[in-house]
Amino acid sequence: MPQVTYGVAGLAARTATPTSHGFGLAIDETVETAVHAEALGLDAVWCGEHHASPDGYMPAPLVLLAAIAARTERIGVGTNVLSPRCGIRCGSTRRPPSSTSSPTAG
Repeated sequence: MPQVTYGVAGLAARTATPTSHGFGLAIDETVETAVHAEALGLDAVWCGEHHASPDGYMPAPLVLLAAIAARTERIGVGTNVLSPRCGIRCGSTRRPPSSTSSPTAG
């Protein structure tokens, strides 16, 4: 029988003030929500992304997920949907592949 996973979908680091400070506060609050979800026994959290949109949503979901992973111990993290555009625009949030990052590098 498949295992059922319970989690929170649609986490959004959304701010009314889309500035570095505003997003910083929104990320902190969203990370705390994920920490609380883990404490409640939930299995995973998922977040979305909005690029080139003035609605105050976090445009870099991988940064948010990394912050959540750094503060939690066992909860799974993932994206609701990762837009194909994000592959281009999120490039700055990921470390480029290199020989030192390869698990088979000697």
